Formats: sequence, structure tokens, C-alpha cells
Amino acid sequence: MKFHVITLFPDSLDSYLDTSIIGRAIKAKKISVKTYNPYDFGVGKWKKTDDRPYGGGPGQVQYALPILKAVEHIKKLNAKRSTLNAKIIVFSPSGKSLRTL
Repeated sequence: MKFHVITLFPDSLDSYLDTSIIGRAIKAKKISVKTYNPYDFGVGKWKKTDDRPYGGGPGQVQYALPILKAVEHIKKLNAKRSTLNAKIIVFSPSGKSLRTL
């Protein structure tokens, strides 16, 4: 089973993937996990992935384009494999809990 994770902080997952039960599954070759950084698919000269919210306020808003480009890249890499059962899960603060899916 393969997992492709798109994250702004791929290095932050390394220690978790090396030491957890997921790490044991990776070492046993039961699963594989590959990370992708949206900055590699960013917008414009500076490869931006986010911008200030419209109207100001705290925080940043992620551009959809770098994430969509990363998903398309992953799909192209796996085009030869059967992806009929592939699922794309996007985490969002306003999304449903995984328990309800």
C-alpha cells in the first residue's frame, strides 16, 4: 500500500515515520510513504503556496494550484498502476472527522 503525503513540512514527518508503528510497517515493506512539498509546485517566480486572506486578518490562505499540481504529479507517477481504488483525502479545519467517512 502506498501513501503520498503533500505537506509544507515534509521533514517534520521523518521522525514519526521512522519510529512509530507506521515506521515498523515501512521497514517490513507493508506500506510506503512518500512526501511532496507544495513549494515544488508553487506559483510564480518565488514558488508561492499561500497568500494573505482577502480583507486582511490573521493567518494565510493556501493556493489550490500547488496542491492540485502535486496531486496531478502523483497521478502521473502512478498512471501505470491501477488507481481505481485510490482515495484522495484533504485535511481541512472545516472538514469531517475521519471517523464519519
